[in-house]
Amino acid sequence: MTRKILTGLSSAAYEHPFDRKALASLQNMPGVSLLLKKINEYGIDRLLRLQSLGSEIRISSRNFPQLHQTFVETCEILDVTPLPELYLFRGTGHIQTYIVGVEKPLIGINLDAMEWLGADELIYVFGHEIARIKSQHMVYHQMAIVMPSLKNLLSSTTLGVGGLVASGMELGLYNWRMMASFISVVVDYYTDETRRFTR
Repeated sequence: MTRKILTGLSSAAYEHPFDRKALASLQNMPGVSLLLKKINEYGIDRLLRLQSLGSEIRISSRNFPQLHQTFVETCEILDVTPLPELYLFRGTGHIQTYIVGVEKPLIGINLDAMEWLGADELIYVFGHEIARIKSQHMVYHQMAIVMPSLKNLLSSTTLGVGGLVASGMELGLYNWRMMASFISVVVDYYTDETRRFTR
C-alpha cells in the first residue's frame, strides 16, 4: 500500500489565512522579539525537552515498529526532514499528543492514542503535530506554553504591572493558537488525498 508523497510541500499551501494574520499581529506586538530572546536564553527549550526525556519512552523501529513506521510515513507524506523524535507517555483516559523543541522537535503521544487509533487515524494525529514543525511555529508554540507561568512571575515581582503587560501578550498568543488550530482541517484534506492515492 503506497501513499502520495507531497514532495516540496510548502507550509503556505495548508496554513489558514486567519493563522497567518494572527501570527503577523503577534510578531508586530511590541516586546515579543525581546521575550523570545529571553525565553531562549533561560533554556526553556532544553527544560521542556528534558521533561520528556526523563519520564517517557522513546519510540523506535525496535520497540514499537508499527507506531514508528506510521510516524515515519507521516513525515514522508508531509516532506519533513530530519525525522523528529517520538516519545510515548502514560495513558490519560483520552487521546493526547504534544510537541516541544525549536532546534530539535520532539513529539509525544500517549498510550491511549497508540492503542485506540488505527494507522489512518494516527497519520491524521501525527500530521497535525508535524505540520507545526513544517510551519516553523514551534518558537511561538513554546512561548504559549510558558506564558501563564511567566505572567505570574512578572506579576509577583513587579507589583502587578508586568502581569498586565504579559496579559496582552498572552491574549495575542491565545488568539494565534486558536487560529493555528485551523491547520487540522488542511491536514485532514491531505489525509483524504493520501487515501485517494492509496493502492
